[in-house]
Amino acid sequence: MLQEFNYQPSDYHIFCGFYESVLWNSDSEYNWNYDERTNAKNPERYVNREVKDFNAFCNEVCEGIAEEIGGLLVDGEICTECEYVSMSSPREYNFTTDKLNLRLKIDLDLLKGELISNAELKRGFDKYLHEKYSSYDGFISFVENNVDGYFEKGEYADVMIDYWLLTKIYDTSDVVKAIESCDYQYYHERCIEIANNAIYEYMEPVSECVWLAEIIHELVEKDSELESWLAERYDIPKQRNIPYCAAQKIAGDEDEIQAFKERTGMDWWYEDALEDSLPC
Repeated sequence: MLQEFNYQPSDYHIFCGFYESVLWNSDSEYNWNYDERTNAKNPERYVNREVKDFNAFCNEVCEGIAEEIGGLLVDGEICTECEYVSMSSPREYNFTTDKLNLRLKIDLDLLKGELISNAELKRGFDKYLHEKYSSYDGFISFVENNVDGYFEKGEYADVMIDYWLLTKIYDTSDVVKAIESCDYQYYHERCIEIANNAIYEYMEPVSECVWLAEIIHELVEKDSELESWLAERYDIPKQRNIPYCAAQKIAGDEDEIQAFKERTGMDWWYEDALEDSLPC
């Protein structure tokens, strides 16, 4: 019988989260800015961008991935609906990562029957349970690691949905072998594409202050006396981050901007850089 079920995929190959993953990592903004700077009209004046609303970015990606999952799960018989609900993030990423929360309309009894009656699926599910849910030093599994024990206990329905979904992602009942091959499937490519498209949507120029600090860092490397001039003018202790502290004093102050431009010979500013850094 069809029922509403709150499904949270637990397999990394279904949803890998946003912590140092293919969806987002510490190089994502750098790589994006590098590509944009390379194609800008005036690369030397390029204004870096950053994702300022990271939660909105994550939600956009999760909604897209949920739609891809729905396209695989919904078959009009075992599963008839798949809806994105939310994303859950851990306080610390030591032992887990972000989780996708979906609401399914699914017939769990029908799915169970399919996994038991189909010899290939039953064998593949048994192998999957043994590979993923066998306890070892440092890991205690609460899920039975064989088909008979799993269905006898009748808990953790998410696990059999994970396996069923993985058979559709990899187009095989032997998902363990497919995962070990490390081949990206169309599904994984689509997830990456969804994340990359969302980055373009949520990237915004850094503030004038952050931009100016980056400019000062570059100018100080060429003008050894500039840092001393800034420290003296704005009374900044030498142990502080002088470029950033000076940028805070200068940004938005027309008199200080003019003084800085005269000292450095700059004849352009943040607004000019925004326009000049646009792609050709």
